[in-house]
Amino acid sequence: MTAPDPGLTDLIAAHRLHTGLRTQCECGINVSHEDWPAHVALVVEQHTNERIAEKDRLLIGWRDHANAQQERAEKAEATIARVREIRCGVCGNPLSEGSGNCASDAGRPHVYDEADLRAALEGEADADPT
Repeated sequence: MTAPDPGLTDLIAAHRLHTGLRTQCECGINVSHEDWPAHVALVVEQHTNERIAEKDRLLIGWRDHANAQQERAEKAEATIARVREIRCGVCGNPLSEGSGNCASDAGRPHVYDEADLRAALEGEADADPT
């Protein structure tokens, strides 16, 4: 058995039937004894539909958030892949092989073109296809 929805419990409690000169629900609607159960059922249905719609909105929000995170991760991975493929302007070794010394000029670090780095970070194709 599930716990009662406190909002629904309060809502039903606010729909008690009063009889006097007129038969009236506490919500202010005039309703007969025969129609009162249908009136309360309608109130419960509306409340339930609102709760379902609220949960749907939250679920859509979480899905949008997860999709945005996935898109950012894919973009970051693509950027990393582009940066790793930048080649040394002297020996032609890709950056992914490490930051060691340039094979063509022993003892000196690799030389990377600033335009290639900028293009990789901005998501463009290789600035210099050589």
